[in-house]
Amino acid sequence: MNKELYLRWGLITFGLFLILSLIVSTGILNSFDYKTSVTLQSFIPRIIDTPFSIFSILGTAEVTGVILLFLLLVFRNKVKIPEVLLLFIVVGLIEIVGKTFIYHPALPAELLRTNIFLSAPSHNVSQIAEFFSFPSGHSARTAFVTGFIIVIVMALKSLTQIQKRLIILGVIIFDFLMLFSRVYLGEHWTTDVVGGALLGFSLAFFTAYLLKPSK
Repeated sequence: MNKELYLRWGLITFGLFLILSLIVSTGILNSFDYKTSVTLQSFIPRIIDTPFSIFSILGTAEVTGVILLFLLLVFRNKVKIPEVLLLFIVVGLIEIVGKTFIYHPALPAELLRTNIFLSAPSHNVSQIAEFFSFPSGHSARTAFVTGFIIVIVMALKSLTQIQKRLIILGVIIFDFLMLFSRVYLGEHWTTDVVGGALLGFSLAFFTAYLLKPSK
């Protein structure tokens, strides 16, 4: 495993996140965001509102946290658990900072298509707090967990190259569906989910340095 390569990609993706954050704060992409959301919703029937609303629950802080804990327990002999959890928390803290200081208002209510909500603390806090919309927490958390899975999979010597590629393809498809669902459901702008994905993947790549040496 080339840890330096992961470090390089982590720094690159985090740098892209910072650049996108600055661009979003200027408001020059607002028109692009609005047109993308309206166009996407105009081409897709409302019949998938419920399936995607249910699927989107998988990106909540509670669910992604449980999934990450499960993965850490499964691979407890291969990874430093406290440090990975700390990086996951850092993702959430950076999300809060972005939503507090980067002026990027959420989508208007008429574009919201989510019809099933998880009554969880994270959802209740987001409803009460006057946060802006950048970056998408769902996208950031999902990207972190799936990025961590990619790091683990690539480090496993028990898997063949074909098996690794199939698993990575599966998590990439999962990521795409999660990001797509946030835009389609009117929960986030396109720039929000791209920013969230860059944030999550950047810190997930750093977990390569938290893998324990093979015995």
